[in-house]
Amino acid sequence: MLSPESAFKHAEEKTRRNIAQQLRAIREEMGLTQKSLSLLAGVTEARISKLEHAEGDHPLPRLETLVRLMRAMGKETIIKFVHASTDEDMQNIKKSWEGISRHKDILEEVRTRLGTPHKRYS
Repeated sequence: MLSPESAFKHAEEKTRRNIAQQLRAIREEMGLTQKSLSLLAGVTEARISKLEHAEGDHPLPRLETLVRLMRAMGKETIIKFVHASTDEDMQNIKKSWEGISRHKDILEEVRTRLGTPHKRYS
């Protein structure tokens, strides 16, 4: 069984690779070098290189960084939430939540103590 931490790490690595592929493809499509994008966006060339190559165990890029890079290339940044793309991804997600679901009683008690949420938040 995958621990929640390893399932998250797997998802994070996949997201990092997706961002790297898209960033590089857009930059190349625009005919920009990493250096020219760096100057346009105010993001270091080294940071762009790391983002494009999904190097090391760095955290995901900050949203502000992605927005700056996309704006510099005349693109809009959109965050989209979708279902896991493969059965393996779904299994990893389900396994990661198994441990959390054991705390259902605690969550129910918290809901009871807090009362019914306001319409706006339900």
